[in-house]
Amino acid sequence: MTATFRQVPEDFMVEEVLGWEPDGEGEHLFLRIRKRGVTTAEAVRRIARQAGVPVRQVSHAGLKDRQGVCIQWLSVHLPGQEDPDWTPLCDDELSVLEQCRNSRRLRIGTHAGNRFSIVLRGFRDPDGELERRMRSVRERGVPNYFGEQRFGRDNVHQLYDWFENGNVPRGRQHRSLLLSSARSLLFNRLLSWRVEQGDWDRLLAGDRMILDGSNSHFPAAAEQPERLAKRLLSGDVHPSGPLWGKGESAVTDAALALEQRLLHCFPVLCRGLEQRGLTMQRRSLRLPVQSLEYRAEEGGRLVLAFVLPTGAYATSVLRELCHYSDEGPLVVAEQDEVAGTGPRMSRGFGK
Repeated sequence: MTATFRQVPEDFMVEEVLGWEPDGEGEHLFLRIRKRGVTTAEAVRRIARQAGVPVRQVSHAGLKDRQGVCIQWLSVHLPGQEDPDWTPLCDDELSVLEQCRNSRRLRIGTHAGNRFSIVLRGFRDPDGELERRMRSVRERGVPNYFGEQRFGRDNVHQLYDWFENGNVPRGRQHRSLLLSSARSLLFNRLLSWRVEQGDWDRLLAGDRMILDGSNSHFPAAAEQPERLAKRLLSGDVHPSGPLWGKGESAVTDAALALEQRLLHCFPVLCRGLEQRGLTMQRRSLRLPVQSLEYRAEEGGRLVLAFVLPTGAYATSVLRELCHYSDEGPLVVAEQDEVAGTGPRMSRGFGK
């Protein structure tokens, strides 16, 4: 199955699900904004300028793609100030949909998730695989890869230039982005090995299990095998992989051997992250996909809708449904090289 993606901004629509209600009073003005074709950082700059405050007084729960139509929340710290007039700010690129006060500012990751509506064009399904793949994604979820947008155009080369040659990139924010790219690449590689082994959503000896919707994790050996198998099947817990940093690995046995393979294959990235003070953390290998629906339309349009938790990427869902590209059908190896990922779960569909 093949398709093209994001031919126009309206082909990719995402709405931030806050998951809680602002309390209606306080120094922080919460704004629900709609942006089209601009980054979250640019939206923050425009909001700060209109409010007459420094950029540091505007915060967000998560970054949203530039190439799309996105609805998200921002907060502006306005102690002792009245609500600004946003009318001069609003245009086709940015508008304020709703505002309310809250006693605390918005922080990264404080929203519940994101609701996506995606249009794929030129969709072709010559083998009639779509319904079967949809069913599998609903039942099993998908491998929780970091999306290709995490890696930028030249992040990997800059990382090696920094870690090997000592050429420190300018800007704290840019360095933080590069370090995140390194951790994401290592996580994706380990996940791709587990996809190849067929145990990305199953128990591997020595695994560390992570609670669904949480950062809490525990050794698989601490749970009775029968009970753990039921919790895995229900989606209550998932196998986890490393977000690399200093400190002892939390896994043992076969799971530890796989993580040591990362150190053998990518010593520069692993040691570089450790030397820069990042500590070892865990991330779920499996991504549950909620409320997945689709609609086939005339002219080869396929409309998808689904909800993902925070920190997850819509492209991780799309890659399990079809081979897609922003510019036309793409060879699988080319896309996977950009994303730092590996084989698709779809190789096992129907088994």
